Amino acid sequence: MYAYIRGKLAVINPLDVVIDVNGIGFHIHTHHRVIAQLPQLEAEVCLHTSFQVREAAQTLYGFLLTEEKELFERLIGISGIGPKHALGLIGTLSLAELAHVVSQRDVNALKRVPGIGKKTAERLLIELQDKLPALTPQQLALNLPKEKQHIRDAVAALINLGYTQSTAQKAVKTALENHPEETDLSLIITKALSVGR
Repeated sequence: MYAYIRGKLAVINPLDVVIDVNGIGFHIHTHHRVIAQLPQLEAEVCLHTSFQVREAAQTLYGFLLTEEKELFERLIGISGIGPKHALGLIGTLSLAELAHVVSQRDVNALKRVPGIGKKTAERLLIELQDKLPALTPQQLALNLPKEKQHIRDAVAALINLGYTQSTAQKAVKTALENHPEETDLSLIITKALSVGR
């Protein structure tokens, strides 16, 4: 129903936000990695949204990447996986990490996600085998080591702000040249923005 929502960031909570679009506030649930990448209040933001109707609830879920939204919608189509578990999974593992976990059939990595037990993890590995290749995220193109999640997140945040992928990667790389050990996402993004396009 709503492919994406673009507007002014009015409220930020630990796992949800309110985006003001011409005086109408859209309450959108998300995960902590999205929250960490959002700009300051009153800034314009765009989230790709999934509108879910379940019994008495009508809920919007938002993501910075369309690939995350597509994965979310595929996950909740799997038996035993509801929106809460799907958000937990996407919030715990990046798309690149999830692709690696599935390719390696790493049950233990999935079991570390809150609410995911062994049987559900095994089902996920089977269900996602044929579904992840079509969901190649922008992060996968970065070819960064697994431990460089903060760099992937910084690049994703800049892309959300209108940067092209190559420009975002270049800005983050330049920002980290003098501070290669910096891992604070907000500081990396601030330094990258000062570099310009």
